Amino acid sequence: MDYILDKAQKKNLKLKLHPLLKSAYTLCLSLPIKFNLNVFSGTSQQLISSSLPIYLYQKNKSLYLISGFENTGFDINETNHSKRTVVVLKGRTDDEILEFCWGNIFNKLLSSIDSKQFGKLYPLFKDCLPTKITRKLVGKDKISEQQLSDLTSVSRSTIARQRAELSDNTKVKSKPEQTILERSLQLMSEANDEHG
Repeated sequence: MDYILDKAQKKNLKLKLHPLLKSAYTLCLSLPIKFNLNVFSGTSQQLISSSLPIYLYQKNKSLYLISGFENTGFDINETNHSKRTVVVLKGRTDDEILEFCWGNIFNKLLSSIDSKQFGKLYPLFKDCLPTKITRKLVGKDKISEQQLSDLTSVSRSTIARQRAELSDNTKVKSKPEQTILERSLQLMSEANDEHG
Protein backbone atom coordinates (compact mmCIF):
# COMPACT_ATOMS: atom_id res chain seq x y z
CA MET A 1 0.00 0.00 0.00
CA ASP A 2 1.21 3.52 -0.83
CA TYR A 3 2.07 5.86 2.05
CA ILE A 4 3.29 9.36 2.92
CA LEU A 5 6.55 9.85 4.80
CA ASP A 6 6.28 11.53 8.19
CA LYS A 7 8.33 14.62 9.09
CA ALA A 8 11.14 12.67 10.76
CA GLN A 9 11.55 10.36 7.75
CA LYS A 10 11.87 13.37 5.42
CA LYS A 11 14.56 15.23 7.37
CA ASN A 12 17.69 13.45 6.09
CA LEU A 13 16.27 11.88 2.96
CA LYS A 14 18.86 11.28 0.26
CA LEU A 15 17.22 10.89 -3.11
CA LYS A 16 18.32 8.24 -5.56
CA LEU A 17 16.93 8.39 -9.08
CA HIS A 18 15.11 5.32 -10.36
CA PRO A 19 17.37 3.69 -12.99
CA LEU A 20 14.59 3.69 -15.63
CA LEU A 21 14.28 7.46 -15.44
CA LYS A 22 17.74 8.78 -16.33
CA SER A 23 16.57 10.15 -19.69
CA ALA A 24 13.51 11.75 -18.04
CA TYR A 25 15.73 13.47 -15.48
CA THR A 26 18.12 14.61 -18.22
CA LEU A 27 15.26 16.06 -20.23
CA CYS A 28 13.98 17.98 -17.18
CA LEU A 29 17.41 19.47 -16.51
CA SER A 30 17.58 20.62 -20.13
CA LEU A 31 14.10 22.07 -20.55
CA PRO A 32 13.89 25.66 -21.75
CA ILE A 33 11.32 27.16 -19.35
CA LYS A 34 9.54 30.52 -19.48
CA PHE A 35 11.05 32.07 -16.37
CA ASN A 36 14.64 32.78 -15.36
CA LEU A 37 15.07 31.03 -12.02
CA ASN A 38 18.47 32.63 -11.49
CA VAL A 39 16.78 35.85 -10.36
CA PHE A 40 15.23 34.04 -7.38
CA SER A 41 17.16 33.61 -4.16
CA GLY A 42 17.64 30.14 -2.71
CA THR A 43 14.82 30.71 -0.22
CA SER A 44 12.50 31.88 -3.02
CA GLN A 45 13.24 28.76 -5.03
CA GLN A 46 12.68 26.65 -1.93
CA LEU A 47 9.30 28.32 -1.40
CA ILE A 48 8.30 27.52 -4.98
CA SER A 49 9.48 23.92 -4.92
CA SER A 50 8.45 22.94 -1.39
CA SER A 51 4.76 23.21 -2.20
CA LEU A 52 5.00 20.44 -4.81
CA PRO A 53 5.11 16.76 -3.85
CA ILE A 54 7.81 14.31 -4.78
CA TYR A 55 7.14 10.67 -5.46
CA LEU A 56 9.35 7.76 -4.54
CA TYR A 57 9.00 4.11 -5.44
CA GLN A 58 9.79 1.48 -2.85
CA LYS A 59 11.39 -1.69 -4.11
CA ASN A 60 12.36 -4.04 -1.31
CA LYS A 61 13.83 -1.62 1.25
CA SER A 62 15.18 0.92 -1.24
CA LEU A 63 13.44 4.17 -2.20
CA TYR A 64 13.85 5.58 -5.70
CA LEU A 65 12.84 9.01 -6.97
CA ILE A 66 10.26 8.67 -9.77
CA SER A 67 8.65 12.11 -9.96
CA GLY A 68 9.03 15.61 -8.63
CA PHE A 69 12.30 16.36 -10.40
CA GLU A 70 10.30 18.00 -13.19
CA ASN A 71 9.18 20.71 -10.76
CA THR A 72 10.64 24.20 -10.77
CA GLY A 73 13.52 24.61 -8.35
CA PHE A 74 13.93 20.88 -7.62
CA ASP A 75 17.39 19.90 -6.35
CA ILE A 76 18.22 16.19 -6.20
CA ASN A 77 21.01 16.93 -3.72
CA GLU A 78 18.64 18.50 -1.17
CA THR A 79 18.26 16.23 1.87
CA ASN A 80 15.74 18.12 4.02
CA HIS A 81 12.29 17.57 2.57
CA SER A 82 10.40 18.25 5.80
CA LYS A 83 8.24 20.96 4.18
CA ARG A 84 7.24 18.81 1.21
CA THR A 85 4.79 16.00 0.81
CA VAL A 86 6.74 12.85 -0.01
CA VAL A 87 4.58 10.04 -1.35
CA VAL A 88 5.94 6.50 -1.55
CA LEU A 89 4.40 4.22 -4.15
CA LYS A 90 4.63 0.44 -3.96
CA GLY A 91 3.73 -2.49 -6.16
CA ARG A 92 4.05 -0.80 -9.56
CA THR A 93 5.41 -2.32 -12.77
CA ASP A 94 8.22 -0.67 -14.74
CA ASP A 95 5.67 0.44 -17.34
CA GLU A 96 3.47 2.02 -14.66
CA ILE A 97 6.47 3.87 -13.24
CA LEU A 98 7.45 5.18 -16.69
CA GLU A 99 3.90 6.31 -17.42
CA PHE A 100 3.54 8.00 -14.03
CA CYS A 101 6.82 9.88 -14.41
CA TRP A 102 6.33 10.94 -18.03
CA GLY A 103 2.70 11.90 -17.36
CA ASN A 104 3.91 14.35 -14.72
CA ILE A 105 6.61 15.68 -17.05
CA PHE A 106 4.09 16.30 -19.83
CA ASN A 107 1.82 18.03 -17.34
CA LYS A 108 4.69 20.41 -16.62
CA LEU A 109 5.58 20.82 -20.29
CA LEU A 110 2.07 21.83 -21.27
CA SER A 111 2.21 24.88 -19.03
CA SER A 112 5.82 25.98 -18.81
CA ILE A 113 7.77 25.64 -22.05
CA ASP A 114 8.64 28.84 -23.86
CA SER A 115 7.15 28.62 -27.36
CA LYS A 116 10.33 30.15 -28.77
CA GLN A 117 12.22 27.06 -27.60
CA PHE A 118 10.39 24.23 -29.36
CA GLY A 119 13.34 23.87 -31.74
CA LYS A 120 15.44 22.96 -28.70
CA LEU A 121 12.72 20.69 -27.32
CA TYR A 122 12.51 18.54 -30.46
CA PRO A 123 16.01 17.00 -30.24
CA LEU A 124 15.56 16.56 -26.47
CA PHE A 125 12.40 14.56 -27.16
CA LYS A 126 14.19 12.47 -29.78
CA ASP A 127 17.08 11.75 -27.39
CA CYS A 128 15.17 11.26 -24.15
CA LEU A 129 11.66 9.92 -24.75
CA PRO A 130 11.44 6.15 -24.28
CA THR A 131 9.88 4.35 -27.25
CA LYS A 132 6.97 3.06 -25.11
CA ILE A 133 6.06 6.60 -24.08
CA THR A 134 6.45 7.98 -27.61
CA ARG A 135 4.13 5.24 -28.90
CA LYS A 136 1.49 6.20 -26.32
CA LEU A 137 1.92 9.89 -27.09
CA VAL A 138 1.97 9.87 -30.90
CA GLY A 139 1.48 6.24 -31.95
CA LYS A 140 4.99 5.88 -33.41
CA ASP A 141 8.47 4.93 -32.18
CA LYS A 142 9.91 8.43 -32.70
CA ILE A 143 8.30 11.85 -32.63
CA SER A 144 8.47 13.89 -35.83
CA GLU A 145 8.57 17.67 -36.22
CA GLN A 146 5.02 17.52 -37.56
CA GLN A 147 3.81 15.59 -34.51
CA LEU A 148 5.49 18.08 -32.17
CA SER A 149 3.83 20.82 -34.18
CA ASP A 150 0.44 19.13 -33.74
CA LEU A 151 1.02 18.73 -29.98
CA THR A 152 2.14 22.33 -29.43
CA SER A 153 0.05 24.24 -31.98
CA VAL A 154 3.27 25.80 -33.30
CA SER A 155 3.83 25.41 -37.03
CA ARG A 156 6.30 22.83 -38.27
CA SER A 157 8.14 25.56 -40.20
CA THR A 158 8.60 27.53 -36.95
CA ILE A 159 10.08 24.49 -35.22
CA ALA A 160 12.35 23.83 -38.23
CA ARG A 161 13.47 27.49 -38.27
CA GLN A 162 14.24 27.39 -34.53
CA ARG A 163 16.24 24.19 -35.02
CA ALA A 164 18.18 25.77 -37.90
CA GLU A 165 18.99 28.82 -35.75
CA LEU A 166 20.23 26.52 -32.99
CA SER A 167 22.34 24.63 -35.49
CA ASP A 168 23.81 27.87 -36.87
CA ASN A 169 24.61 29.07 -33.33
CA THR A 170 26.29 25.75 -32.56
CA LYS A 171 28.50 26.00 -35.67
CA VAL A 172 29.67 29.48 -34.61
CA LYS A 173 31.17 28.22 -31.35
CA SER A 174 34.93 27.95 -31.62
CA LYS A 175 35.63 25.18 -29.13
CA PRO A 176 33.65 22.00 -28.54
CA GLU A 177 31.62 21.99 -25.34
CA GLN A 178 29.84 19.24 -23.49
CA THR A 179 26.32 18.78 -24.80
CA ILE A 180 23.44 19.40 -22.42
CA LEU A 181 22.75 15.68 -22.40
CA GLU A 182 26.38 14.83 -21.58
CA ARG A 183 26.52 17.45 -18.80
CA SER A 184 23.17 16.31 -17.38
CA LEU A 185 24.26 12.68 -17.33
CA GLN A 186 27.53 13.69 -15.66
CA LEU A 187 25.68 15.67 -12.95
CA MET A 188 23.21 12.85 -12.42
CA SER A 189 26.02 10.32 -12.13
CA GLU A 190 27.85 12.51 -9.61
CA ALA A 191 24.63 12.97 -7.59
CA ASN A 192 23.95 9.20 -7.56
CA ASP A 193 27.59 8.50 -6.57
CA GLU A 194 27.25 10.88 -3.62
CA HIS A 195 23.99 9.32 -2.50
CA GLY A 196 24.56 5.73 -3.55
